[in-house]
Amino acid sequence: MKTIKSIFQTGKSKNQSLTSRLSEIEEIASYGMRKQKILNKNLENYIAKHEAKLIADLRKKLEQERTEKQTRLLDEEKMIRQQLHYMKCPDCGMNLQEVQFINNIVWVCEECTGIWLKHGRLENIMKEQGSFLNKMCDKIGLTKLMYRLMRR
Repeated sequence: MKTIKSIFQTGKSKNQSLTSRLSEIEEIASYGMRKQKILNKNLENYIAKHEAKLIADLRKKLEQERTEKQTRLLDEEKMIRQQLHYMKCPDCGMNLQEVQFINNIVWVCEECTGIWLKHGRLENIMKEQGSFLNKMCDKIGLTKLMYRLMRR
């Protein structure tokens, strides 16, 4: 393919007509336009891929931030609920007081006088003072219930 410069240099010869030089220039220009279209298409593809990657990265980052925010909000809500219900009677909602009972801590409600134990504390009390509780349960009629609780 001839360049424009070579066309003008050879154009000085008397054999070459002006129309043939013009057609060669148009051919070079159309070739340049085709090349430019290819380059533009390649550039557009590169930009599209790059933008798609940036969008995917931003979406991933946004999703991580949303997840972290939801986790933080759930933790804060859990803390607020714990603060609202800490040392409150599950039955009537009034304050509980810690009481030392047979080497274990139990909670007694100031209002309804309910007694609350953590998991496993009843078994500890039964091991330490089983005869005392058995006598009480016999009077109340809860002996079978206490034996079921001890077996667990």
